[in-house]
Amino acid sequence: MNKLRIIRIIIKASMGLLILGMVFVTIFFASMEEGVFIEIEQPHWVIKSDQLQEVLRSQLPVPDKPMLLSVETLEMMLPVHLNLRLIVIAMMFMVSGYMLWILWLIATIIHDVMKGTPFNLSSSKRVKLIGTLVVLAPLGEWILNVFFSFWIDNRFHFEGMTLETDASLGWPVFILGLLIVVLGVAFEQGQKIQEENELTI
Repeated sequence: MNKLRIIRIIIKASMGLLILGMVFVTIFFASMEEGVFIEIEQPHWVIKSDQLQEVLRSQLPVPDKPMLLSVETLEMMLPVHLNLRLIVIAMMFMVSGYMLWILWLIATIIHDVMKGTPFNLSSSKRVKLIGTLVVLAPLGEWILNVFFSFWIDNRFHFEGMTLETDASLGWPVFILGLLIVVLGVAFEQGQKIQEENELTI
């Protein structure tokens, strides 16, 4: 039980930090001066034109020893204005809200375990829901990245360059989500068998 209390405290602290982070980011972007440039980590420009790459490479200093400097990717800085503020804040709320939902579901499962009723249909459904949310997380990340890339490309388009993004979530997260869903289904089946056995007795 002590371990569960520690885990519960960690989860509540994480939820609190997420909420504080949401407040901080909202205040930070709302109070930024109009026109100030901020660095955008994702997406980034990928230079597809060989001619443009050669022009950029010719402007780089010649290294002392043989080496190649990549000029294929460029990061960007965008000026702060109302639309960018709203998009960044909305995306941050969606991601943080998603994480808060998962943490809250885990906290309710831990609460059931601490009450002495770890195996019930509600907990099994919560485990399946957590698995489903984890499975859908890479898809959600992809949708947000595509939307943000489309918004940027619609305003800033350069010949010979395309926008690409590196997803931080991928197959490992997807597989983890599937495993959690399988656990949820197994708990649900075990609970149903237990109830049937109790009725038979």
